[in-house]
Amino acid sequence: MELVRARAREAATREILDLISHSRDDDRPVFDAMLHRASNLCGADAAALILGKAGDPHQRIAAHYGAGPASVAPYDRGEVPMDPDASAVAEAILTGKVLHIKDIVDTDRYRRGAGVIASFAEDSGVRTMLIVPLVTATGGIGAFSLDRKEIRPYTDDEIALVETFAAQAVIAIENVRQFRELQDSLEQQEATSDILRVINQSREDETRVFDLVLEKAAVLCDADQGSLQIVNEARTHARLMARWGHDRTAWRPGFEISLDRPLSIVATIRTGKVVHIEDYAQSDAYRDRDPIAVDLVETEGVRTRLNVPLLQNGIAIGCISLSRRAVRPFSQPEIQIVETFAAQA
Repeated sequence: MELVRARAREAATREILDLISHSRDDDRPVFDAMLHRASNLCGADAAALILGKAGDPHQRIAAHYGAGPASVAPYDRGEVPMDPDASAVAEAILTGKVLHIKDIVDTDRYRRGAGVIASFAEDSGVRTMLIVPLVTATGGIGAFSLDRKEIRPYTDDEIALVETFAAQAVIAIENVRQFRELQDSLEQQEATSDILRVINQSREDETRVFDLVLEKAAVLCDADQGSLQIVNEARTHARLMARWGHDRTAWRPGFEISLDRPLSIVATIRTGKVVHIEDYAQSDAYRDRDPIAVDLVETEGVRTRLNVPLLQNGIAIGCISLSRRAVRPFSQPEIQIVETFAAQA
């Protein structure tokens, strides 16, 4: 029987390594295979690959196998923080150490009702958990979580197998990251070339430039909506000059925003600095029921919002705004892309 298990593990490892070699631009097939194999070989009822690192506000599920809606939903809603006091997964990621919880009901987190552990036990029936971190040279970036609905600890061999899969997952993530960085760099260079060509051809028509700058920024940064505003000479209003993805609101060319409103666009123009709001539905402007903020959240579904100033001699003369309908902050490289395009605009 042990020989059969060993051969099954070797076959699973070979399959995953083969997938890694053929999945340079998409790590999801690798993750799905890992979770499927790990669950079967280790006798787990469910498994998940959870991503997060130090400094992230919350964790997210990149892939799962056998997990029910009650287990996945808190991650989708952004309710699982990167807080080791509230989350065992966060503890494993931040310490880089394997956590083997033989009975989650018999833990301090469960007794304190911390995080979502009570939900795992009561809604999903999870009792034994194995959490193996994904660790890179710069720290933890995620973890494998294997769950059993009975109190049955994992063996040393099973833990070693999942550690092997975790090391392979890091390789897959790194391969895809490098591939995407190269692809993003080439796409940005192409976009920059397109914008410079249009600038050269449109010396008397800035509208074409604004439209192209906004489109390229939105597409490269995976935004759902975007707008570009220019300040009038009196610096009393910002006029909408271009839009992308805003189809259901008053956000049309010519729409003006008074610069005395408590909006993130206004803050960017006033300070000349980037304003990045993780969840616009939690912003002061929305809580105070500013009509524009309410329109963006309730009509357009805006959640994450990024505003980057258009600077001239250190003074903001406009703003590029990008939005996502999910609570998903823009990365620093994405912000830098928008800053580059803002300079061209």
